[in-house]
Amino acid sequence: MKDRDRDRRKFIGAAALGLGGLAAEGALAGSGAKTARKDPIAPYRTPYKYQKLVLAGSGVKGTFDEKLVDCPFVFSRGGRFGMPYVGWDGTGYQTGLATSTDLKSWKRHPASPLLRNGPKSSPDDCFASDPAVLRHERQWAIYYFGLSTDGFRATCWPWGTV
Repeated sequence: MKDRDRDRRKFIGAAALGLGGLAAEGALAGSGAKTARKDPIAPYRTPYKYQKLVLAGSGVKGTFDEKLVDCPFVFSRGGRFGMPYVGWDGTGYQTGLATSTDLKSWKRHPASPLLRNGPKSSPDDCFASDPAVLRHERQWAIYYFGLSTDGFRATCWPWGTV
């Protein structure tokens, strides 16, 4: 087997294991490698994994996040943490907010969903999802992805003042 083919197979195998093709040489069983190279992204991996789901679908019939939550984005402000997330009720996606003081126990903000689907024919009338928060001086912005029922997509930016 050519070296090029062997390298490609290791890359594909590492990608299949969820390693993004960046597994160290010899990490895969049967690779035949005698020495291991240092993992180039090791300094960026976190050893801390919390073994419990911190926020799940509410299970409350008729709520925007009844079935599930997805796409969390954690930020901090004044010793507290905020986490905009996507909620799904089985028909559409909207963005809610949860808060925490310890990153383990999260409470849904009572005003959720903060980003509701827009009115008919707006860029987000089908869903408002995939939130990300940015701060510039005393201004905060939440970026989100909107999709209209006619198939057009838009990134939206509602601003607020702290």
